Amino acid sequence: MGRLLLLNSAICHFEGVYRVRKATPEEIKEVYERAKKEGRKVESYIGYPDTAQILYNILGDEVEVNRGEFTWEKEDIAIVVRLKYRVQNPKEKGKFDPRPEDFEFLVIEKVE
Repeated sequence: MGRLLLLNSAICHFEGVYRVRKATPEEIKEVYERAKKEGRKVESYIGYPDTAQILYNILGDEVEVNRGEFTWEKEDIAIVVRLKYRVQNPKEKGKFDPRPEDFEFLVIEKVE
């Protein structure tokens, strides 16, 4: 069984087949709850406290801020929470107050 990854970017940087779909906050909550019931290990690669807070507000569980790297494994599922726009000045990343409506949500499954 794969893991459940929490990401702030749709990173599919390894060869493989991925299934990607847009999701609502309610749908990502369902994916999260189902993954926990299945016994999937949850790993956070959310790099910014503001994004972690948005995800906490949806999931109801603490979300670790982690700027580490990961590799995809077969059957992994990811919940992606990303800004709908690019921050114009990269030095401002993590220094502004995004609102929930500034984000879009994706679910990615690594099929093979």
